[in-house]
Amino acid sequence: MTTSHPGKRPSRAAILIGVTLGIVILVNLISRQWLGVIVNDQAEQVVYSQDWRLVYDEQMPVYQWMTNILLRLTDYWVLTQDLVKYVWLILTAVCLYRLGQRMSGVATGGALAVLLAFLLPTVNEDLLREYSHSAALIAFTVMSMLYFVKEGRERPRFETWAPGLALIWALGIYAKHSMMIFIAAEIAAFVWLFRPRWPELRSLIITAGAALLAALPIYLIIAFHQTVVAEGVEEFMGEGSPMARFRGLTDFAGSLPAEGALLFLACGIGYLFARGKAGTTVDQNTRLIFWMNVATVLLFVLGVVISNASVFRDRWLSPALILFAPVAARWFIFGLKARTARILAISLCVVLLIIGFERAAEPLLNRGSGKIDTENLPLRAIARAVGEVRDPGEIVVAANQSVAGTIKMMRPDLIVYSPWTIENLAEDADDILLVTTQKPSIKPLNFPDEGWSCETPHEFYLPYHLVTEGTFRFELSHCRKG
Repeated sequence: MTTSHPGKRPSRAAILIGVTLGIVILVNLISRQWLGVIVNDQAEQVVYSQDWRLVYDEQMPVYQWMTNILLRLTDYWVLTQDLVKYVWLILTAVCLYRLGQRMSGVATGGALAVLLAFLLPTVNEDLLREYSHSAALIAFTVMSMLYFVKEGRERPRFETWAPGLALIWALGIYAKHSMMIFIAAEIAAFVWLFRPRWPELRSLIITAGAALLAALPIYLIIAFHQTVVAEGVEEFMGEGSPMARFRGLTDFAGSLPAEGALLFLACGIGYLFARGKAGTTVDQNTRLIFWMNVATVLLFVLGVVISNASVFRDRWLSPALILFAPVAARWFIFGLKARTARILAISLCVVLLIIGFERAAEPLLNRGSGKIDTENLPLRAIARAVGEVRDPGEIVVAANQSVAGTIKMMRPDLIVYSPWTIENLAEDADDILLVTTQKPSIKPLNFPDEGWSCETPHEFYLPYHLVTEGTFRFELSHCRKG
């Protein structure tokens, strides 16, 4: 096994992880630059970035404010959002490495913790796509666990309030509201497992209170913009239907195996190897992570029941489930010989490289499978067609958010609206170019004023990008007010 030597040069395990993850990130950045398109959630953020608003949708606005600044500073560079996302991914990897190292006592355990985390679909798929909010939330949740997971039998202590932990918790809340669930779950697991006395519990409560106090101004802003938030959560709500709760709980029950099945399997295999070989296969850190996940599940179930939610996304569980990666790593380290553990780490690095290259080449690989992803749509060609007929400062409205985001990225001098922002169309606007496609966004495009009338649209057909068969239809039409 590769042992840890704080203060000395990085271990071979750390270098292996750094090189592997660096290659994966690099090839995906090259792919994004080559494709030159902005899609889905990132396209939505690009369109939002044109205006400074207190609240944009149901998400915490702080992340969007940061995105606005970065996009403007980089003149809407296509890699801006990906670079930020990969900062969160690297931060997650560093913290997972440290957790695995603490729980196993060796650097190879840290490497395995990072690699096993990629068994989660959210990590191996979504974090290599465009879910920046989720990447930030996972990073801050994993980072906060460094305050609770200690080496050996050392007990986490909170004899005074922890300003560093309060800052991490606050930044996590700034990323996504659900950070509060993970904060509550961490505190609940700590209290259940260690039964702290009142002075220590009070310090932990003060730490959490400081984080919530830092987020209070944002929630006061949200409180005065409830209509915008309500519109953003409509797709998750059951609209008063008594069966909505049942659908939400069913969706939640399916999310556990959908998100965690492979990592649970790895934990099971690791435990079988470690059983009887390690002095104690289930230590206090493993119990802490287990009870933290139990508390997370219970809080989410309670949230679904109270809110009458009918939709639950698998990735919402990933910040808690990812903590089973260092648990599995610990069991593999205890159950395998040092040389075998190193071979396992190298093998998982190869798997991660395959995943990374496959993700980067996915739009090209669709040529053989016939599958058409959003990145295979002729987004850049549509943006060029729009740019040829619109001058700087003129308005474009696109019914597809990925089309809207790519237009804005390629022509930052245009004012671009999507179905999510059309309600903010300037009152003095009197001439727009409407772009409709055969694949609109899930939200319909509704003009805020009935006084708009559009000319007969001009139809265009373009071949799919990197896919040899079929064409994609889009329409351009001038619309005037009055």
